Amino acid sequence: GALLCVCGVAMASGVVCDLRARMIPLECCAALLVAGGAYQLLRHGSVGIAEGAVAAAAVLAVCWTANRIARKSGGSVGFGDIRCMTALAFACGPATLLGAAACYVSACAFSLAGMLAHRLGRRDGIPMAPFLSIWLAVGTTLGSVAMFACLVPSLMKVGISYTPRIDLHDPALREVARIALP
Repeated sequence: GALLCVCGVAMASGVVCDLRARMIPLECCAALLVAGGAYQLLRHGSVGIAEGAVAAAAVLAVCWTANRIARKSGGSVGFGDIRCMTALAFACGPATLLGAAACYVSACAFSLAGMLAHRLGRRDGIPMAPFLSIWLAVGTTLGSVAMFACLVPSLMKVGISYTPRIDLHDPALREVARIALP
């Protein structure tokens, strides 16, 4: 929980900077990368680090290709955005696709709404950090839900039955809340 809080604070700082100065500081991206890497290592071990590295490399390749294409028409993806996306991919690992999809669907919806309201033009840029924060939220949440969903059939196969039940008076739930909350 604490490492994800560090990721959230780093992302929130990046959002504020991007909205005010149209840049995402290197320090925010570095904190996101380190805390996200530690989260992957503690949660999934060396496999998590490898998955995060593959996701980060894929994001870098897509950004490099997108910049090559966009520069022909006079646009590009900012370096702060690329650093932040790489750190997010490393932190989210296999959930990168879900987080990136949520990020870009929301950015497209915002841009289209701005264009329909005649507030944005086709060549206007928008700060990406607010949408990248959606990547972090969706990537970590849906990644955990997907991992849980994958575990249920395996548990049932070995004879462990699972019935969803939330008992707010359960001491185990209180212990998890005590550990997870900052």
